[in-house]
Order: sequence, then structure tokens, then C-alpha cells
Amino acid sequence: MPISAHLINNITDATGSHRHHRRNVTFVDPHFRLGLITEDPDDNKFVDCAFAANAEYLVSDDKHFKILQRIPFPQLNLVKMVEFLEIIKTE
Repeated sequence: MPISAHLINNITDATGSHRHHRRNVTFVDPHFRLGLITEDPDDNKFVDCAFAANAEYLVSDDKHFKILQRIPFPQLNLVKMVEFLEIIKTE
């Protein structure tokens, strides 16, 4: 399931630099369903997209994503929104 343009707009609007960050967006159709989050399976679509896109970051404040920090593969760089906003301010 691709990330919606509405979600992308909300994220980039929050950074105050809509045009700059939008060019860094990659739309993907994941071929793997990893099923890593068992407590809230609906969250897996975001993990699958991050894995398929070889994303540099997976941004979430959702507590269900914490399981990803204990799983050796795939190695996903999970960060909270506040951390991500700080990262992109310095880039």
C-alpha cells in the first residue's frame, strides 16, 4: 500500500519546507509482508513499506513499533517524530 499524498503533505508541512522534502519521497508497493508487529497487525504496512523502500528512517511514536528495536532483521532505524524533525533540520 503506497503512502498517500495527504500523509506526505502533512509531514512536509510540519517541517515548514514542503517542496524540499517532497522530492525525497519514494512510492513503493511492497512485495513482502513481514508481519513483525503482532500486537497491532495494521501497523505492518508501514514496516513493509520502509523495508521495501530501504528507508533511511521509520518515523513513529506508536508504542507497537518498539518491537522493531529487538528484531535483528530487518534492521530498521526507528525514530520518534521529534527526533526526525531534528534530523531534517540539520540536513
